Amino acid sequence: MITVYIHSGTGKTGTSAIQAFLNYNRENLFRDFSCLYPNFNISQMEKGKDCHNHCKFVLNDKDFNQKLEKAIDLCRQQNISKIIISCEGIFANPAAGEKIFSHFQDKSDVS
Repeated sequence: MITVYIHSGTGKTGTSAIQAFLNYNRENLFRDFSCLYPNFNISQMEKGKDCHNHCKFVLNDKDFNQKLEKAIDLCRQQNISKIIISCEGIFANPAAGEKIFSHFQDKSDVS
């Protein structure tokens, strides 16, 4: 079972600090804690430090669902149980959150 966590903090609640931590520790989280904070900028989503948050993907990328599916497939292949998506824009744009949630409706191993 893969659990997807959506982090959608509002302004001045420490969202940038949380995102910086997740971005900086991406490889450690993946290796040691079975947690993917996807780097949608490169093919190896579990690597690198150049995807601080996911707003440009969630809000503006028409291929976001394909990228999300790639992240889910990676988790299935590597036996990773958690995915974190972080975008403060979801708070102000509930339709973006719905887009993410609707992607999981027909998946029995993702919640």
